[in-house]
Amino acid sequence: VTYVCGDKTSNEPLEFTMVGEYEVTAHVSAPNYVEWADSATLTITEPASAGYADTEGHWAESYIDMATAAGLMNGVGEGLFDPDAQIRRADVATILFRATYPNDVSTTDPSQFAQDGTGFADAVSGAYYTSAINWAKAEGIMTGDENLVRPNDTITRAELGAMVARWAASQGVDTSVYDASLVEKCADVEDIPEWAYTSLAWTASEGILGGNADGDKLVMDPQGTATRAQMAKIIVEAAAVVAGA
Repeated sequence: VTYVCGDKTSNEPLEFTMVGEYEVTAHVSAPNYVEWADSATLTITEPASAGYADTEGHWAESYIDMATAAGLMNGVGEGLFDPDAQIRRADVATILFRATYPNDVSTTDPSQFAQDGTGFADAVSGAYYTSAINWAKAEGIMTGDENLVRPNDTITRAELGAMVARWAASQGVDTSVYDASLVEKCADVEDIPEWAYTSLAWTASEGILGGNADGDKLVMDPQGTATRAQMAKIIVEAAAVVAGA
C-alpha cells in the first residue's frame, strides 16, 4: 500500500498533526491484481475550547483543551484552569488513572471515593485521588518513600518522568528503547537520580518530557517542579504514544 498526500509519499500510514484539510490517496497493487486507488478528504480541526478564562493564548491552550475534553484534567473553579500553578503528586496519579480507566467515576463522584488500600502512613481515605493512588501503588507507578506517598507535595520533574514512563510500561509500551544522548547532553545530567535516568531518557526520546533551554545550555532540571499546563502537554503526548503501541 502506498499513501500519497501532496508531496508526501509513504508505505506507512501518514500522520497528520497540523490543522487543515488534506486529500489523501491510498494506492494498492500486488502481483496478479489490478492496481486500485481510493481518495478521501481528511479534515483536522482545533480541539474545542474548554472555555477557561485564563488559558486563551497560553502556549499550552490546545493541550489543556484536549486534556479537559478527554476528562483527564479539570479546572480549579470559577472558570479557571490555573495553568502555571505547580501540580501535585496526587493529581499526577489521578490523571494517569483517568487515562487508563476513562469510565471510572471514583475520582469524580464523591459517593464513589475509595478507602485507602496502600498502607502508606500519610495516605488518605475518601479523597478524590484515593483510588488513583491505590491503583498507582499496585501497578508500581507510585512507590512512595519511607512509607510516605506525599500526595499533596508538588512533583519533581524526575518523579514525573518516572511515573509517566512506568505508566506507559504498564500499558504495554517498551520503555527500554531510548536515545540516552538526549539526557547526556543536558548540562545537569549528573543531577538526575539514578532511579529516574532511564525514565527521563525515554520521555525525552518520545518528546514527552525532555531538556529545556537555559541560556546557551540544555538542562533537564530533575529537581524542578512541573506546572498544570506542562502536565496537560505531557499527558496528551504520553497518551498518544500509548495509543500507538
